[in-house]
Amino acid sequence: MATDDRHDRANDTGRERHRSERHGRRGRRAARDRHPSRRPHRSIVIVDIENLLGADPTWATSEGVQATVAALVQRAVIREGDLVYVACNPGLAPIVAGHIGSWHLQVRSGADGADLALLDVVSDDFLHRAAERVVVASGDGAFTPLVQRCNHAGQSTVVVADARSTSRSLRLHAGRFLPLGRPAQFALAA
Repeated sequence: MATDDRHDRANDTGRERHRSERHGRRGRRAARDRHPSRRPHRSIVIVDIENLLGADPTWATSEGVQATVAALVQRAVIREGDLVYVACNPGLAPIVAGHIGSWHLQVRSGADGADLALLDVVSDDFLHRAAERVVVASGDGAFTPLVQRCNHAGQSTVVVADARSTSRSLRLHAGRFLPLGRPAQFALAA
């Protein structure tokens, strides 16, 4: 009987040791998964469609939105598997929704509503875990701190906007800047 007790205790100790090793590995694995080399090979793309359309209200049309979305896809700013968030005001939302497919639409009214909606969606923690590349399709300087934080975290950053109206600091801090014209220029180029 004494040998059976020792055998049971030895098995219990072995199981406990195995469990703790397993949990230890899980802990190391979780830390390793947060490392930049373990991020998914995809991008998070935030699109301030109002900024890309420009101040000219005549381009806030179905054709203008369609041309802008097509230009982003053609220039390989948006790739298959990317997480894409598009923001606009409530008046433009029905038009935008008809052209963005499965992309995520954020709607907010007010001054800088689209910028704020996008900044609310993409927390630093989410960005650092979800993508290796962050694309900002806007020339608005409100996105400069976001781009700086992503650079600091080791993520690739790309800014896509009209060169004539892009914030100087946003352009300066972008890892890469891709000039994108206005919808009228997209239509002429097609």
